[in-house]
Amino acid sequence: MEGNLKKNTIKGFKWTALNTLFNALSAPIYQIFLALLLIPEEFAYIAVISLVIGLSILMSNVGIGEAVIQKDKINSKQISTLIYLNGIITIIIAGLFYLGAPYIEKFYKLQNMQTILRLLVITIVFNGISSIFRVYLQRNILFKEYSLAQIVKTITDIIISVILILLGFGIMGYVYGTIVSTILYAFLLIIFTFKKTDIKILFHFNIKEAIPFINFGLSISLKKILTFFSQRMDEVIIGGILTPEILGIYYFGKRLILQLQSVITNSFSQVLFPVFSKMKNNLIRLKNAYMTVSYGAAMIGFPIFVGITVTAHLVIPLAFGERWIEAVDVVRILSLVMIFQVLTANIATSILYSINKPNLVLFIDIVTVVIYFISLFLLSNGGLYIIITLYSMYTIIKATILQFSVSREVKFKFTYYILQFKNVIISTVLMAIIVLFIQNYILFSFPELIQLISSILTGILIYVGMQYLIDQRNLKVFIFTFFRNR
Repeated sequence: MEGNLKKNTIKGFKWTALNTLFNALSAPIYQIFLALLLIPEEFAYIAVISLVIGLSILMSNVGIGEAVIQKDKINSKQISTLIYLNGIITIIIAGLFYLGAPYIEKFYKLQNMQTILRLLVITIVFNGISSIFRVYLQRNILFKEYSLAQIVKTITDIIISVILILLGFGIMGYVYGTIVSTILYAFLLIIFTFKKTDIKILFHFNIKEAIPFINFGLSISLKKILTFFSQRMDEVIIGGILTPEILGIYYFGKRLILQLQSVITNSFSQVLFPVFSKMKNNLIRLKNAYMTVSYGAAMIGFPIFVGITVTAHLVIPLAFGERWIEAVDVVRILSLVMIFQVLTANIATSILYSINKPNLVLFIDIVTVVIYFISLFLLSNGGLYIIITLYSMYTIIKATILQFSVSREVKFKFTYYILQFKNVIISTVLMAIIVLFIQNYILFSFPELIQLISSILTGILIYVGMQYLIDQRNLKVFIFTFFRNR
């Protein structure tokens, strides 16, 4: 059984890694197209659209998905009850957003926002209905099917959106692409679940059977909603007190970094909760797995985000155009902050959920979010950079507290966790120093494209070379674990 779990886990890593690689290639290309075809103010619409869709997904799930994954056994009556319950909640949430559309348009002062939000109710319904099927695939570690569905969704979204925008539909082209791709994604998840798992949906509904799942998942759901608001409250405040153009520029830069963070973490984060849950009774195995995944995330994330920080002034105008030059500072600041996010994103929370500590995660979220929201309320009038600073401080402090909590619950020293990254930090800092020196003293008079290419190549060579020299064993273990044939 342990051998099968290990084999399926590695297979899951490989398929999510493939999905990650696809996103790593497609996301920036899509971002470039949108940046070239849309103006900053239209990115404000995208910010609101993603806010509404993301929030609706969290509200409709109420943490049931995590409970389905965590439970050792689940029968057909239970899964049927959960599917019907999720459908009822989804319809209620969709209705609330439909009725609230005029008020959202008034708050953001964006024309036709009401029409767009009411169209997106279709997306809210299909996302909600398919969510149980998605987590059922994850429960069975069927990440091949899950990844294929996501890849098809992304391709469909990009093709339809770009074609319609080119045909003159503007932001509505983005809306239609989102709707069609979400419907297709939902159907694929449902088809794969019926084809590859033992799921059986009965004409059965008993709310008492859902109570254990709700009890486990409610704190997780509240935690996710709090996290979501904490991640997006800066955008809400910017949209309310500043101009749509500033919101668009800020969201553009933030989205660019968050997409990259998602690309890095998705290759392992989606697999972690079901895998950690199966190790929950063996703290030694759990600790070793946690350390391995954390180190792998650091070895990839540290050089990438520091590299973005030292090349943002070259990447933004070259890839997206001079109209987005004001986003450079946003990208630089958030790149450094995302180093902490990469080490926490779904790694610390997944391990705490697996050992049945959702209330601890929720408590940490409540305390940090309350302090963050109070700080925003008191200081947000200071402008954009004050808001970015508060968001950065919140992210770093919360990540530190979560990691400390994991060390306490899984029984290892927090200092041991920190010290394992020393070689990665040394390699990354040396890489940044050399790249900055080359930019400022050797290539300063060369065209920006030459500077960018030289900076990237130099950074890769320095970092990989240093890692090989000072941390050869871990580098080989990482490569062997994730790229060997099975």
